[in-house]
Amino acid sequence: MWHPATNKVITDLQILHFIEIPKFERMQEQKKQQGVAMSRLDRWLQYLTCSDPQEVLAFAKADAIFGKVLEAEKMYINDKELIRKYYEENSDGYWEGVIANAKAEERQTLLAAARTLLAEGMDRLKVQRVMQLTDAEMASIC
Repeated sequence: MWHPATNKVITDLQILHFIEIPKFERMQEQKKQQGVAMSRLDRWLQYLTCSDPQEVLAFAKADAIFGKVLEAEKMYINDKELIRKYYEENSDGYWEGVIANAKAEERQTLLAAARTLLAEGMDRLKVQRVMQLTDAEMASIC
């Protein structure tokens, strides 16, 4: 995951999965009605969506992989040093991104104000000097 304003990596420790919950739930209900056993993918989706924690605990007992997943999850959450290290290693990129976004928003506000001043008939060079805009920024508001 990287921040578009700074082009810096925020973290390389995350993977994002998008699951359409309503479709997943409909699919699971259909499988239950048909008496179809859950596949490992179904169990992963059940785990990742937290749609039925009790069922996750039940199949974690029967499927060793999920038992290990829940144990690793518990160890990670309870390891304060590991959590602290994660936040330390990844906080710089996050805050650089927050600052870059704030600066970009500030520039957009200045450009909007400059547009208003120009619309009111103020001299372009004066607007540029007072608002401290670059030539490129002035060209972008024409």
